[in-house]
Amino acid sequence: MMFKGKFHPGIKDGSITRTYRYWKRPQAVAGNFYKINPIGHIRVTAAGPTTESRIRTAHAIASGFESRKALIEYISEHKTSEATLYCVEFVYEGRRRDKEPDQTSLADDDEFDKLAKALATRDKNSGMSWTHPTLALIGENRGASSAILAEQLGRDRAELKKDVRKLKSLGLTNSLEVGYELTDRARSYLRKRGHSQE
Repeated sequence: MMFKGKFHPGIKDGSITRTYRYWKRPQAVAGNFYKINPIGHIRVTAAGPTTESRIRTAHAIASGFESRKALIEYISEHKTSEATLYCVEFVYEGRRRDKEPDQTSLADDDEFDKLAKALATRDKNSGMSWTHPTLALIGENRGASSAILAEQLGRDRAELKKDVRKLKSLGLTNSLEVGYELTDRARSYLRKRGHSQE
């Protein structure tokens, strides 16, 4: 789940405890942890569909806005006829290493071999070799949007975003406010494969 940097201080100090999002399908589940890069994790305590008419001033303030009007104007930027408004309530949990994959550099050949096998499996399941080109392109274009990456790779944007999430689950990418970046684990993997990220 993404939050712009201006919301990070409020999430960390506990003054922001909810968010409203227009989604075509639910993107958050109560009880699950979600990483907010770079500040740590939140734990969702409640999530469900709602309407703008149910939003009160107190809800807007808990979402990081000074007024109900400001919140509605902000979320309306993403409103479409196919999307439903969801309210997500959460608590800040700090950095939870147990809730995220290892992002540190590969320690030895065994770790490299295991990661290479995992990526090969994802290529095979997709019927095409996408993992290495995607990692290399992200490494060369930190912060590039999914639309730009998809265009350069000749791929559908929605499918690319799904695949980048697969890389993230292996500890290889992080989401930025716009675009993505490689982790130390990904950079060490590419170096070992002979693709310099210096």
